Amino acid sequence: MKVSLSLINAAFLGFLTASVSPVSAQFTSTPLRVAAADDTTAILNVVRSWGAVGDVLIVNNYATVRYFFGQNGGDVTFKRKNGKWNIVDGGRRQGNCSDVNCLVNKGVPRNIATQLRNYLEGSDNRRIRELNSFRQAWSKSNNTVDFLGYWINQDWPDTPEITIAIWPARVRNQVCVIGISEKSQYVKTGVISGNNLKIGNKTLTLHQNNENFVDFITSTDKKYFLINPYKPNMWYFNTSTKQKLRAAGCTASLPSR
Repeated sequence: MKVSLSLINAAFLGFLTASVSPVSAQFTSTPLRVAAADDTTAILNVVRSWGAVGDVLIVNNYATVRYFFGQNGGDVTFKRKNGKWNIVDGGRRQGNCSDVNCLVNKGVPRNIATQLRNYLEGSDNRRIRELNSFRQAWSKSNNTVDFLGYWINQDWPDTPEITIAIWPARVRNQVCVIGISEKSQYVKTGVISGNNLKIGNKTLTLHQNNENFVDFITSTDKKYFLINPYKPNMWYFNTSTKQKLRAAGCTASLPSR
């Protein structure tokens, strides 16, 4: 299966329903804070059945999420009130604000709206930078790191897994593969050889350096078409999954020196 660069770009850059207006950097900054685990979980649970989430940012009592649904997706803005996160803009298969003024008109303070939009509009460059840094750190102890990441399954919902995460293991060229669906998740170990990742009777193949194509992963059973990888995270992982990852010696942390 081949997908053109322009088509894949639509999966994570071109899905906004209105043109994106340039965002000025001139504003009174509200300090950004890393999303607390409880806040992130609460927000993710709201959009869990909508598709894979690529970005989450919380600024005080406001938050933004970018999600992917096959070749489509959107941005969702939240406001926390009385300890509960409520949607103030966006929704599944609905349009969403693509500029600061739109968010301001929906009640988001301008300085916060500016930070939320700046964050999302820098999403792809940040995704690539963070992932490359993670892979480079692991390349010192593994021959092949290009499989590593939190991958969006473009074939969902036709297949169960919304995302496939591939984590490095302490054993050279071995990885853990974590499949996340709406109602279940699993952990399997695999071994990388060249551009192939063997997981039991299944093989995942990494396609790279294709003219006019971005990197993507396919599977022998045709159940996956993985694109747009992010740095590994632990979103949606239940206790059992975390225990299995520890038992297998897999980690999303940087390797010890």
